[in-house]
Amino acid sequence: MIWNILKQEFKIHQIIIIALVMFAGFSIIILAARFYTDIRPVFTSHDLWQTEHLVISKDVAPLSTTGQLFSDKEKPTFSKQEIEALRRQPFISDLAAFTPSSFEARVYTASEKLKGFYSDLFFESVPSRYVDLKDQEWHWSPSDKYIPIVLPKTYLNLYNFGFATAQNLPQISEEAASLIPFRVVVKGNGKQGEFLARIVGFSDRLNTILVPQEFLTYANSKYGVPDPPVSRLILLTPDPSDTELLEFIKSKGYDYNSEQLKSGKARLLLNTATLVVVVTGLFISLLALWMFVLSSQLLLQKNKTNIHHLIALGYSHRQIVKPFSQLNIITCILVFLLSLIPYFLVSNAYREALKSILGEKSVPDFQILSCGMLLLAVFTIINIINTYKAVKRL
Repeated sequence: MIWNILKQEFKIHQIIIIALVMFAGFSIIILAARFYTDIRPVFTSHDLWQTEHLVISKDVAPLSTTGQLFSDKEKPTFSKQEIEALRRQPFISDLAAFTPSSFEARVYTASEKLKGFYSDLFFESVPSRYVDLKDQEWHWSPSDKYIPIVLPKTYLNLYNFGFATAQNLPQISEEAASLIPFRVVVKGNGKQGEFLARIVGFSDRLNTILVPQEFLTYANSKYGVPDPPVSRLILLTPDPSDTELLEFIKSKGYDYNSEQLKSGKARLLLNTATLVVVVTGLFISLLALWMFVLSSQLLLQKNKTNIHHLIALGYSHRQIVKPFSQLNIITCILVFLLSLIPYFLVSNAYREALKSILGEKSVPDFQILSCGMLLLAVFTIINIINTYKAVKRL
């Protein structure tokens, strides 16, 4: 009976327009969430999501090279004051020094199949939080059988596609490299030591030969200088595209590899683009909600006399609001069901186009759609509450 009385002022085209606007806004939101969760792992496979590392050193000028060749001029290094000044900068979230080896080192293959292979080399170490190893123990003590070593992936590529090809030697996979034992001979301070070593991983982040901090502290104290000068630093910055950071580094004359910042800039662009799309979708959805509320208010005003008659007949405010609530709920359910069509069509289309770089879905569809349903439920509750308050005010 209530609906039969109120529907006389009801305009179906208004509800259709509102539903279409809600459909557009809601579809944009859930598609943006789907795309963001799909593309995000591409930019976060090796690094922390909200930080970007940057390795800096002091520039080696021609005069510095000449001075080192013909005099006892010291190599460019960072002083403690310079390190502390960097640490205090607001655009740097963390900082650590590369500890270099200060002794001679030579590595030999301990495998009979690769007998005779040797090379002079150096070591460096950084705190373990900067070493991009998964499920690996990164430590050393004098009682350990092997020294764990991490090499840059570029070194393995240079060997496989350069040296091995030119010398007619077998190429080596990462798994095979980890099985090859090495002997490391170190000399310094009139002493000599020999250690066994194994490659435990390859780093995309750091272009150096890494050993645990404990080994380098031990070896430098025994065969070299206990506290060698720092020539390189690794920084973590929340925003790799921060112009203040880059201007500061350039003003100090520090050298850095700009290629390291590309993935960070791409992540920043992804975050910004996704935020813009989501905000746009929310704006459209809120516009639809406002239109829905406004239409409900208008419909209530047109039925003001009828509502007064219904109240006089004993109908409660809740009973009068019920038809509006049902209409709101039905509209939101239809919007949700219709939005599934573009959601699956578009997401399947771009996943097919980008299948070479996208892995498995990191977030299942039902989680994204559940969050979308929750958003629609919030919109529905807000509209019902506003309608109820409007009826009480009549």
